Amino acid sequence: MKKILILDDEPHLRELYRKELQAHGYLVATASHLHEAEKTIRAQKVDLVILDLKLDNEFGFDFFHSVLSRKKDIKVIIHTAYPMFKSDFRSWGADAFLVKSSNVTELLQTVGRLLTQAQEPIPAP
Repeated sequence: MKKILILDDEPHLRELYRKELQAHGYLVATASHLHEAEKTIRAQKVDLVILDLKLDNEFGFDFFHSVLSRKKDIKVIIHTAYPMFKSDFRSWGADAFLVKSSNVTELLQTVGRLLTQAQEPIPAP
């Protein structure tokens, strides 16, 4: 079963996404700040991170680049209320970029697509 980490400082959205993802068969961990997310990544195998960029007194880009430098197999969805970050070069390494919404359809589709791609073998040349 695939494990997802949601890093978001908004409790109601964190809970909404957790419930929806669990209902679709994923194991879900949540974190509200960078230290908590780092602890989860060190302690558990995580397949995908849903990452908010603007956290209380913290910036998600720090975590994003820390994760990518150590765990290259983890998929990352930048999930923010600020669409302007899509043009920020620091977000270009993400596997997907989504603008936050209470409608979770696009998020669920993106998670499914990325985790399905992660399971497909790479064809030999």
